[in-house]
This record gives sequence, structure tokens and C-alpha cells, in this order.
Amino acid sequence: MSTLYFETKGEEILKKKGIKKVEFARLMGIRKQNVNVLFKTKNIDTIWKAAKVLDVPFEMLIGYVEEPVLDDIYYDKNPFVQKAFDFIEANNLNELPVGTYVIDGKNLWVNIVDADLKTKKAARLEAHAKYIDVQIPLSGKETFGVKPVVECTQPDGKMDRKKDILFFDDPIEKTVTVDPGTPIIFGPDTAHAPLIGKGRIHKAIFKARMVE
Repeated sequence: MSTLYFETKGEEILKKKGIKKVEFARLMGIRKQNVNVLFKTKNIDTIWKAAKVLDVPFEMLIGYVEEPVLDDIYYDKNPFVQKAFDFIEANNLNELPVGTYVIDGKNLWVNIVDADLKTKKAARLEAHAKYIDVQIPLSGKETFGVKPVVECTQPDGKMDRKKDILFFDDPIEKTVTVDPGTPIIFGPDTAHAPLIGKGRIHKAIFKARMVE
């Protein structure tokens, strides 16, 4: 299990912000001796509060400092991600024609697509702010480039708020290969470069709205 940025860099953030532990503890409503314990929390609500207190992006605190781990924190905390998995269990995604299927208005939908795969060099890292991706390769394996957003240094412009996407020109150093039928979750903390491989692929891309 990798370490969240907040756990490793918590004290460093306080120093940069000029906030003493006792003041941070007061603002968070905890005792000073519990600050180091708070740095290790995986509770999304607590991290949201800490981000507001520290005036830093939430995505920064939930980034990983070692390697991106695409774990279940969003499944546990986000009802729309849970609803996506309910949809997966209730439907044979392989039988759905290419198209967009609205599941819960602007909160959740799924795109069924056929797409060309590309080389790692041609793939681009991307990140989202408002929506979580649940991607599932269906017809074959798919490789994804992954990198913590906090470590990306070459953004291509600014976040497109309408399309909810920001591309990065950072080189892809780490990849994850996913078997057909296996979901992979990308939250706002993880930049990802999909569609790495050879040939074409049939896949599902769920878009689940972030909640505070």
C-alpha cells in the first residue's frame, strides 16, 4: 500500500503555510497530540476538511507519493461509484451497443466505445476534477499509464471545466495492465493515460460525479 501525500508531507505543509500544530489541531477540532494520527487518516471527509483549513487542493492531499494505487477509497465513499458497480453486476456490458447510457442523470453515466490502441509514447496523461473514472476493458487487455497528479509538472494548459479534463505532457513512466472485465478506478488524484496496446478494444467508461 502506498502512502498518501498528506501522511508523508503533512508537517512540511504546515511549515510552508506557517501554521503551528496547536493551531492546526484547534482548527480541525482535535488535540495537538493527535495531529500525527490525523496525517495518516484515509477518511475522505477529514481530508476534505484539512484541505480547506490548509487552503490547498483536496487532490493534492489524496495524491500518492510512492506509486499510484487505484484502491477502493472511492468505492467506499462515493455512492455513484457504488451505483456503477451495481450496474455492472446487473448488466452484461459486452452486449451493450456502442453509445452513452445515462444511469443517474449528471451523476453517473457510462460510455461504451470501440477505440484504437496506441503506443505508450503516443498516449497522454489526463486527469479530471469533477468526475471519477471507472474504466473496464471488455474485449481484451488494456494498459494504462498512471502518475499521481501531484507529481505531474507539465500540464497542457488549464483544466477544461466544461469537459472536465486536463492533459499533461509528462512522460509515462509507470503502467498498469488490466485484464478484460476488470474495473479500474481513477480519482482526481491520479493522472491516467488509457488505450495503450495494439489493435482495437471494446470498453466501458463510467463517469461518476465526485461528492464532498
